[in-house]
Amino acid sequence: MTAPRCGAWLGAKRRYCRATETVRPYRTGLRCPAHTPAAEHGRPEPPPGPGWPVPPLAAAELVDGCAVVSGGQRSPPGVR
Repeated sequence: MTAPRCGAWLGAKRRYCRATETVRPYRTGLRCPAHTPAAEHGRPEPPPGPGWPVPPLAAAELVDGCAVVSGGQRSPPGVR
């Protein structure tokens, strides 16, 4: 398996960054620290927080809680 690589396009150099150190996934794709969305806008990185992804159990509890608040109920498994 190959190491993940930064997929930022370097227009002036007409090539992709392809860095492999500390690459993380973002909505725009894999990015190295120099090409994160915050870095490209000249802002500091936000502090780490709870963020996504939501654990599956927490998502199910949220749906159940919304159903209870609205007076509805969840359908049994297999019913659409």
